[in-house]
Amino acid sequence: MVEIIKKNSKYVILAGDDDQAIYGWAGADVKKFQQEVSKKDIILPQSYRVPKVVQNVADKILDRIPEDRRVKKTWKAREEEGKIQYIMDLDGLPLHDGEWLILARYNDRLNKLMPTLKDMGIYYQYKGRKSYKSSLFRSILNYTRWQKGELLSLSEVKDILECTGMSLKPTEEKMYDLTELTYDKTVNWFDVFVVDYEECLYIREMLSYGEKLSKDARVKLSTMHAAKGGEAENVLLILDNTKTIRESAEKNEDKADEENRVWYVGVTRTKQNLYIMAARKEDRGYDIESLG
Repeated sequence: MVEIIKKNSKYVILAGDDDQAIYGWAGADVKKFQQEVSKKDIILPQSYRVPKVVQNVADKILDRIPEDRRVKKTWKAREEEGKIQYIMDLDGLPLHDGEWLILARYNDRLNKLMPTLKDMGIYYQYKGRKSYKSSLFRSILNYTRWQKGELLSLSEVKDILECTGMSLKPTEEKMYDLTELTYDKTVNWFDVFVVDYEECLYIREMLSYGEKLSKDARVKLSTMHAAKGGEAENVLLILDNTKTIRESAEKNEDKADEENRVWYVGVTRTKQNLYIMAARKEDRGYDIESLG
């Protein structure tokens, strides 16, 4: 495609970063991009996202790629120092405050983390989906609207009846006051709703922490591939890796280079604080801790 464009154009501008080329598995060839390097290249040296200590670790990851297999460049970090902290688990992590991006190498590791986040009352999003049942929360909102004096539609009433275990089945299309159906406005939703008990507790806990469940979550879960281009004040990087990925990187230098670039992308999503969580088994994780 690039060759065709070059033949039919007076000027061609290619924008990219070979250090963030992580889609070799999808057919992207970083070597073709690198071959386009010329004296006319313009390197943008200033990072407007990454603080000093984080950039230092990111640079050391790239140092694992031999110089003849990447375009040499130097990034200047932001003036802020930033912070890196190595952790073993989520205990003590301030997930209830600020903006977070939780990154893992593969989706299954994120799936296994989700029950712990729910137990902590953390509101999060994964692949664009919110962590609670939207239909249940919608009924909670409608019940609260009614407590404040609003009337509800038939469909809204039916949903609430289902959530509260009531056997009544109104059919008339009109606006309802739930007092007609024996509900008491002084009784809170969590004392009335009986379905999805654990989910109700989860929603109640999130609300107690002041989470705005109608808005996007502060905490987002993602693989590093899906997070490319993203950023957050706080990043939690989980070092677990799969046997297949590890063995592939050991056997093939191109795979090894790309694996290092993947972790470089993960680290450089950080705007301020980087938390690095050790792999559950030391020999099954990517090594960042030895970089200092």
